[in-house]
Amino acid sequence: MQTLRAPRATLLVLATLALSALAACDANGRINGSVHVAPGEQAGEVSTVNGAVEVGERASVAGMHTVNGHLSLGESARAGSMRTVNGAVEIAALAQVTANVATVNGALNVGQDAQVGGTLENINGPITVDGAHVVGRLRTVNGAISILNGARVDGGILVQKPHGIFIDLLHDTFHSTRSSALRVVIGRDVSIGGTLKFEREVKLYVSDQVKHLGPIEGATPIRYSGDSPPL
Repeated sequence: MQTLRAPRATLLVLATLALSALAACDANGRINGSVHVAPGEQAGEVSTVNGAVEVGERASVAGMHTVNGHLSLGESARAGSMRTVNGAVEIAALAQVTANVATVNGALNVGQDAQVGGTLENINGPITVDGAHVVGRLRTVNGAISILNGARVDGGILVQKPHGIFIDLLHDTFHSTRSSALRVVIGRDVSIGGTLKFEREVKLYVSDQVKHLGPIEGATPIRYSGDSPPL
Protein backbone atom coordinates (compact mmCIF):
# COMPACT_ATOMS: atom_id res chain seq x y z
CA MET A 1 0.00 0.00 0.00
CA GLN A 2 1.32 3.43 -0.92
CA THR A 3 2.30 5.61 2.01
CA LEU A 4 0.45 8.88 2.44
CA ARG A 5 3.30 11.33 2.19
CA ALA A 6 3.80 14.94 1.26
CA PRO A 7 6.53 17.50 1.85
CA ARG A 8 6.25 18.71 5.44
CA ALA A 9 6.14 22.31 4.29
CA THR A 10 3.23 21.52 1.95
CA LEU A 11 1.08 20.13 4.73
CA LEU A 12 1.93 23.00 7.04
CA VAL A 13 1.09 25.58 4.41
CA LEU A 14 -2.28 24.00 3.60
CA ALA A 15 -3.34 23.62 7.22
CA THR A 16 -2.07 27.00 8.36
CA LEU A 17 -3.55 28.96 5.48
CA ALA A 18 -7.03 27.51 5.72
CA LEU A 19 -7.33 27.55 9.50
CA SER A 20 -5.83 31.00 9.93
CA ALA A 21 -8.07 32.52 7.29
CA LEU A 22 -11.21 30.92 8.70
CA ALA A 23 -10.42 31.91 12.26
CA ALA A 24 -9.70 35.49 11.26
CA CYS A 25 -12.90 35.67 9.25
CA ASP A 26 -14.95 34.47 12.20
CA ALA A 27 -13.51 37.31 14.25
CA ASN A 28 -14.19 39.88 11.57
CA GLY A 29 -17.57 38.54 10.50
CA ARG A 30 -16.59 38.52 6.83
CA ILE A 31 -17.02 35.29 4.84
CA ASN A 32 -17.94 36.27 1.29
CA GLY A 33 -16.80 39.32 -0.61
CA SER A 34 -13.64 41.27 -1.18
CA VAL A 35 -12.00 43.54 1.38
CA HIS A 36 -10.35 46.85 0.50
CA VAL A 37 -8.17 49.06 2.65
CA ALA A 38 -7.96 52.61 1.30
CA PRO A 39 -4.61 54.29 0.60
CA GLY A 40 -2.94 55.60 3.73
CA GLU A 41 -5.28 53.82 6.17
CA GLN A 42 -4.26 51.56 9.06
CA ALA A 43 -6.01 48.32 10.03
CA GLY A 44 -5.52 45.08 11.97
CA GLU A 45 -6.00 41.64 10.46
CA VAL A 46 -7.86 41.96 7.14
CA SER A 47 -9.51 38.69 6.12
CA THR A 48 -12.21 36.98 4.12
CA VAL A 49 -12.94 33.45 2.86
CA ASN A 50 -14.26 33.95 -0.67
CA GLY A 51 -12.89 37.17 -2.06
CA ALA A 52 -9.82 39.28 -2.63
CA VAL A 53 -7.98 41.37 -0.07
CA GLU A 54 -6.52 44.60 -1.44
CA VAL A 55 -4.49 47.13 0.53
CA GLY A 56 -3.87 50.53 -1.03
CA GLU A 57 -0.59 52.39 -1.32
CA ARG A 58 1.01 53.62 1.92
CA ALA A 59 -1.58 51.73 3.98
CA SER A 60 -0.64 49.45 6.89
CA VAL A 61 -2.30 46.22 8.09
CA ALA A 62 -1.40 43.55 10.63
CA GLY A 63 -2.10 40.75 8.15
CA MET A 64 -3.89 39.84 4.89
CA HIS A 65 -5.60 36.45 4.69
CA THR A 66 -8.14 34.72 2.45
CA VAL A 67 -8.94 31.23 1.17
CA ASN A 68 -10.26 31.85 -2.35
CA GLY A 69 -9.01 35.13 -3.72
CA HIS A 70 -5.96 37.17 -4.56
CA LEU A 71 -3.96 39.42 -2.27
CA SER A 72 -2.65 42.80 -3.37
CA LEU A 73 -0.35 45.05 -1.33
CA GLY A 74 0.02 48.52 -2.80
CA GLU A 75 3.12 50.64 -3.32
CA SER A 76 4.90 51.58 -0.07
CA ALA A 77 2.26 49.72 1.95
CA ARG A 78 3.00 47.44 4.91
CA ALA A 79 1.60 44.10 6.09
CA GLY A 80 2.53 41.68 8.84
CA SER A 81 1.90 38.57 6.70
CA MET A 82 0.07 37.50 3.54
CA ARG A 83 -1.64 34.11 3.14
CA THR A 84 -4.12 32.64 0.67
CA VAL A 85 -4.97 29.17 -0.65
CA ASN A 86 -6.29 29.79 -4.17
CA GLY A 87 -5.10 33.11 -5.49
CA ALA A 88 -2.16 35.16 -6.65
CA VAL A 89 -0.15 37.45 -4.41
CA GLU A 90 1.03 40.85 -5.67
CA ILE A 91 3.46 42.97 -3.67
CA ALA A 92 4.06 46.35 -5.27
CA ALA A 93 7.25 48.41 -5.34
CA LEU A 94 8.58 49.62 -1.97
CA ALA A 95 6.02 47.57 -0.01
CA GLN A 96 7.10 45.64 3.07
CA VAL A 97 5.86 42.38 4.57
CA THR A 98 7.24 41.59 8.00
CA ALA A 99 6.71 37.81 8.06
CA ASN A 100 5.83 35.05 5.56
CA VAL A 101 4.07 35.28 2.22
CA ALA A 102 2.36 32.11 0.99
CA THR A 103 -0.20 30.71 -1.40
CA VAL A 104 -0.99 27.14 -2.40
CA ASN A 105 -2.18 27.67 -5.96
CA GLY A 106 -1.23 31.04 -7.39
CA ALA A 107 1.51 33.28 -8.69
CA LEU A 108 3.80 35.28 -6.39
CA ASN A 109 5.10 38.64 -7.61
CA VAL A 110 7.35 40.93 -5.58
CA GLY A 111 8.12 44.35 -7.07
CA GLN A 112 11.11 46.67 -7.15
CA ASP A 113 12.62 47.54 -3.75
CA ALA A 114 9.90 45.63 -1.88
CA GLN A 115 10.86 43.40 1.05
CA VAL A 116 9.55 40.11 2.44
CA GLY A 117 10.84 39.51 5.96
CA GLY A 118 10.12 35.76 6.02
CA THR A 119 9.63 32.89 3.59
CA LEU A 120 8.10 33.31 0.12
CA GLU A 121 6.37 30.07 -0.89
CA ASN A 122 3.75 28.30 -2.95
CA ILE A 123 2.99 24.87 -4.38
CA ASN A 124 1.91 25.81 -7.89
CA GLY A 125 2.38 29.03 -9.84
CA PRO A 126 5.19 31.22 -11.17
CA ILE A 127 7.30 33.21 -8.74
CA THR A 128 8.90 36.54 -9.71
CA VAL A 129 11.19 38.56 -7.46
CA ASP A 130 12.04 41.69 -9.46
CA GLY A 131 14.64 43.87 -7.75
CA ALA A 132 13.19 42.99 -4.34
CA HIS A 133 14.62 41.53 -1.12
CA VAL A 134 13.44 38.24 0.42
CA VAL A 135 15.00 37.75 3.84
CA GLY A 136 13.89 34.13 4.19
CA ARG A 137 13.84 31.23 1.75
CA LEU A 138 12.02 30.95 -1.56
CA ARG A 139 10.19 27.61 -1.72
CA THR A 140 7.94 25.91 -4.28
CA VAL A 141 6.90 22.53 -5.66
CA ASN A 142 5.69 23.32 -9.15
CA GLY A 143 6.44 26.98 -9.82
CA ALA A 144 8.75 28.52 -12.38
CA ILE A 145 11.10 31.04 -10.74
CA SER A 146 12.49 34.36 -11.97
CA ILE A 147 14.82 36.36 -9.72
CA LEU A 148 15.80 39.52 -11.57
CA ASN A 149 17.38 42.98 -11.59
CA GLY A 150 19.56 42.93 -8.52
CA ALA A 151 17.12 41.05 -6.30
CA ARG A 152 18.31 39.41 -3.06
CA VAL A 153 17.15 36.13 -1.53
CA ASP A 154 19.03 35.62 1.71
CA GLY A 155 17.68 32.18 2.66
CA GLY A 156 18.30 30.28 -0.56
CA ILE A 157 15.89 28.37 -2.81
CA LEU A 158 14.14 25.03 -2.30
CA VAL A 159 12.25 23.33 -5.12
CA GLN A 160 10.63 20.29 -3.55
CA LYS A 161 9.82 17.04 -5.28
CA PRO A 162 6.07 16.26 -5.35
CA HIS A 163 5.33 12.76 -4.11
CA GLY A 164 2.67 10.65 -2.43
CA ILE A 165 -1.09 10.33 -2.66
CA PHE A 166 -1.68 13.77 -1.16
CA ILE A 167 0.16 15.52 -3.98
CA ASP A 168 -1.62 13.27 -6.53
CA LEU A 169 -4.92 14.68 -5.28
CA LEU A 170 -3.65 18.16 -6.11
CA HIS A 171 -2.43 17.14 -9.54
CA ASP A 172 -5.45 18.59 -11.34
CA THR A 173 -4.53 22.07 -10.09
CA PHE A 174 -1.06 21.89 -11.59
CA HIS A 175 -0.64 23.62 -14.95
CA SER A 176 2.27 21.44 -16.04
CA THR A 177 3.10 17.80 -15.58
CA ARG A 178 5.25 16.79 -12.68
CA SER A 179 7.85 15.32 -15.03
CA SER A 180 8.41 18.64 -16.83
CA ALA A 181 11.57 20.56 -16.00
CA LEU A 182 10.84 23.83 -14.22
CA ARG A 183 12.44 27.00 -15.55
CA VAL A 184 14.52 28.89 -13.00
CA VAL A 185 16.16 32.19 -14.01
CA ILE A 186 18.75 33.99 -11.90
CA GLY A 187 19.36 37.41 -13.48
CA ARG A 188 22.08 40.02 -13.46
CA ASP A 189 23.27 41.54 -10.17
CA VAL A 190 21.21 39.00 -8.22
CA SER A 191 22.48 37.75 -4.86
CA ILE A 192 21.27 34.49 -3.32
CA GLY A 193 22.54 33.35 0.06
CA GLY A 194 22.00 29.90 1.49
CA THR A 195 21.67 26.76 -0.61
CA LEU A 196 19.88 26.47 -3.94
CA LYS A 197 18.42 22.96 -3.61
CA PHE A 198 16.46 21.28 -6.40
CA GLU A 199 14.71 17.98 -5.65
CA ARG A 200 13.18 17.75 -9.13
CA GLU A 201 14.40 18.50 -12.62
CA VAL A 202 14.90 22.16 -13.45
CA LYS A 203 16.55 24.22 -16.17
CA LEU A 204 18.65 26.63 -14.14
CA TYR A 205 19.67 29.71 -16.14
CA VAL A 206 22.23 31.95 -14.45
CA SER A 207 23.34 35.33 -15.78
CA ASP A 208 27.07 35.79 -16.36
CA GLN A 209 26.63 39.01 -14.35
CA VAL A 210 25.14 37.40 -11.24
CA LYS A 211 26.52 38.90 -8.02
CA HIS A 212 26.50 35.94 -5.64
CA LEU A 213 25.15 32.38 -5.49
CA GLY A 214 25.23 29.96 -2.58
CA PRO A 215 25.92 26.23 -3.07
CA ILE A 216 23.82 24.51 -5.75
CA GLU A 217 22.39 21.02 -5.21
CA GLY A 218 20.53 18.99 -7.81
CA ALA A 219 21.03 21.18 -10.90
CA THR A 220 23.76 22.35 -13.28
CA PRO A 221 23.74 26.09 -14.08
CA ILE A 222 23.32 27.16 -17.70
CA ARG A 223 25.14 30.47 -18.13
CA TYR A 224 23.70 33.17 -20.37
CA SER A 225 24.58 36.72 -21.43
CA GLY A 226 22.33 39.72 -21.96
CA ASP A 227 19.01 40.64 -20.42
CA SER A 228 17.31 37.24 -20.57
CA PRO A 229 18.10 33.57 -21.20
CA PRO A 230 17.02 31.65 -24.30
CA LEU A 231 13.41 30.54 -24.44
